[in-house]
Amino acid sequence: RIQLNASLAPLGVERFVALVDSGFMDGQIFYRVAPGFLIQFGVAADPAVHAKWHRLRLRDEPNRMPFRHGTLSFAGGGKDSRTTHVFVALSPHGGRLGRGTPHESTLGHIVEGMEAFERVVSNYQAAGYKN
Repeated sequence: RIQLNASLAPLGVERFVALVDSGFMDGQIFYRVAPGFLIQFGVAADPAVHAKWHRLRLRDEPNRMPFRHGTLSFAGGGKDSRTTHVFVALSPHGGRLGRGTPHESTLGHIVEGMEAFERVVSNYQAAGYKN
C-alpha cells in the first residue's frame, strides 16, 4: 500500500495517480535493482503508451521531506526531466537520493508491503545479478 502526499510534490503525485489510473503501471518490471539503494520501474509494456507519457515532462519540485526506506519518487536526470520513471528508496536515508537533486522529490511512502521490495532485492542477489 502506498500513501501519497500531494502537499510534498503536487505535480508528481498528480502524474503518478494519472499513470496508475490510465493503466500505464500495469505489468511493470523492475528494470533497476540496486541493493541498499533503490528499485526503479516506469516503462510501459506497450511502447506506444510509453512514448505518449514519456514526452510529458514535469517541472522540478523541491524535496520537502528527506528520503527514507520506502520513499517513492520520480527519477530524473536533470532539470525538469521527470517523466514516468519511479523508484522506491531502500535505505534509511535513501543514500544520496534527494540531496542536491531538485528533480527527485518525495511523493509518499510504501506503508504496507515493503517486504515485497525486499524479496525482489533478495531474489536479484540470489540470481547472481551484479549491481
